[in-house]
Amino acid sequence: MKKEVSVKFTITKSNHIIIECKINSIKARLIVDTGASNSCINYFSNKKFKLKFKRSNEKASSATDEINEIFLSKNNTIIISNHKIKNFEFILFDMTHINNSFKEKEIMEVDGIIGGDILKEFNAKINYRNRLMVLNF
Repeated sequence: MKKEVSVKFTITKSNHIIIECKINSIKARLIVDTGASNSCINYFSNKKFKLKFKRSNEKASSATDEINEIFLSKNNTIIISNHKIKNFEFILFDMTHINNSFKEKEIMEVDGIIGGDILKEFNAKINYRNRLMVLNF
């Protein structure tokens, strides 16, 4: 039986949705990005979250540019609103350009992105008025 879970989020000055969760038991701030195919972590946060990773030969791009180097990290745990997803795979890349843009707008930095892999699997519904994202686990 599926369990419907509501996740509170904030909206930044730049209209990005931000949720707080835990990656490998460490608190994280992530952008919810319906246009991102995969969930990602800032390469420079790999030690914070104790990520083991390998270089990937796959190509990736963002809305603004092609991403030159990407890495894959397997066997991670992500906890969203007390629901644990085990054996989760993240893509790592340098998110300095994202965080620099946030700093310019006086927005707190993020550790990564929740992408379509999670949003699709758990049938995400985003309610802007109530600032809630509903996931079906």
